[in-house]
Amino acid sequence: MIRQMSILIPLSMLACNNDASDTSTTESIIDDGSTWAKSYVSNLADDVQSNPELSELNRLEDAVLAAQDQIIRPWITSWYSKDASSFQSLLQNDQSGLQWGNATFDEISTKDGIIVSEVGVPVGSDQTQQYLASFSKIENIQIDVRRIELTQNDAGTLELRYDLRGESDSFRVNDRGDMTLKIVKADGQWKI
Repeated sequence: MIRQMSILIPLSMLACNNDASDTSTTESIIDDGSTWAKSYVSNLADDVQSNPELSELNRLEDAVLAAQDQIIRPWITSWYSKDASSFQSLLQNDQSGLQWGNATFDEISTKDGIIVSEVGVPVGSDQTQQYLASFSKIENIQIDVRRIELTQNDAGTLELRYDLRGESDSFRVNDRGDMTLKIVKADGQWKI
């Protein structure tokens, strides 16, 4: 046993070499690899953006990204903080919105105390403040773009999957479903 330990100690001493040139060589190889990868991804993105066969797809993807930045993220932020006026700033027309209080409910099924309903929310004067006030706590909001259709004049429809989970008084609420919104680009900003 003593003989084996005496052999291992010199090997471990050799492995702990603090030579700075070895480290810089390794770092430069890693930097070169990441630089190459960044360049490759950048070139690939340029190829996709400049490909005429993908121009319509690129236009739709750019619109989805802009809608996420200008509509969906601010929408989610405003609803977490229950700030209806910030949500209303996303609307093109101050008089338009969703009438959450006038929603129609068609019960689809009930099982173990869980009621599954189809909800229709009419368009009209916005009732977001009342809707948000009905929640004692909003736990999660998820809004995903499922489809976008655009016309040539910066207008179109945005199909969304909507999921809001929270608490209202003493019971849990999960509002989810599909939503279709008309959107328009005004002064460089997408609006509902």
